Amino acid sequence: MMIVNSLPEDLLAGRLLLVSGKGGVGKSTLAAALALRAAREKPVRLVELGAETLPRMFGAPAACGGQLAPGVEWQKLSLERALETYGIIKLRLRLVYNAVFEHRLVKKFLQAMPVLADLMMLGHIAYLVEQQPHALVVVDGRATGSMRQMLEAPQAVLEAAPPGPLREAASWIQQVLFERGWSRLVLAVTLEELPVNEAVELYHAFRDRLNLATSLVTVNRVWGEALGPDLEQRCRKALQEAGAVHLDHALAMVQARLRIQQRHLERLQAGVPAPLLLLPEVIGASGQRLVQELAQALAAPGVFPRRVAS
Repeated sequence: MMIVNSLPEDLLAGRLLLVSGKGGVGKSTLAAALALRAAREKPVRLVELGAETLPRMFGAPAACGGQLAPGVEWQKLSLERALETYGIIKLRLRLVYNAVFEHRLVKKFLQAMPVLADLMMLGHIAYLVEQQPHALVVVDGRATGSMRQMLEAPQAVLEAAPPGPLREAASWIQQVLFERGWSRLVLAVTLEELPVNEAVELYHAFRDRLNLATSLVTVNRVWGEALGPDLEQRCRKALQEAGAVHLDHALAMVQARLRIQQRHLERLQAGVPAPLLLLPEVIGASGQRLVQELAQALAAPGVFPRRVAS
């Protein structure tokens, strides 16, 4: 698929942005940057499914919820929070929640049945999406395999459960998340073998199983253009001034890395027919500064490299 140099026009036009990718590829940083970029246009609810890492990326302490930046509200979604949403908001009965969902045996049962726990979590997300039509819910999702299992939970319940409240809940979640055109899926990947393999697998699983198309694939930590004569000369000069030794070996390693990235990029293009946005390696930035720099780049079309190497 073609390489683009800006976000697709309709990416931020929906109500839900799901971000997933193999662990360690920059998924959470990307979710934070996309939330910060989207907040320029509309209110954003940034939902975290994993550990409480996003607040630190905004320079804020971890908390149960709160504003991380202008227009960006954050919340950590746990099973307990999802149960409360389903028991109090959806059923509108606090007594039912206290009597049923607070029961320790019920909690243990749900924790032992991942598909039901995932259904409750998705129910909370669906509620946020349905109740905030003018906002964008950005979900820093799980790693690829776990995210696939979670998003397939409603379909699994519809296929296995008898008629009743459980099927009704699964049907409602399916409609809100997958059938109304409100959701966008973003896959984060780095140009390495396993992340590319998982991105290809997840793309086809979501398309075929959930009818959920991938709106964008962000290719993180791209090194940039191949070393031409001029660039190589500047690199040699910089390395010499820094007192580096073994210049030929260092430059050969850079060229080899660029060729490896190009090979994986070609595999990704062949396996995932979705727009690919190449995000450059950001040197010397981390945490809040990295999120701000990526958000700024996402708002400025044309700043990304269009190829890795020749």
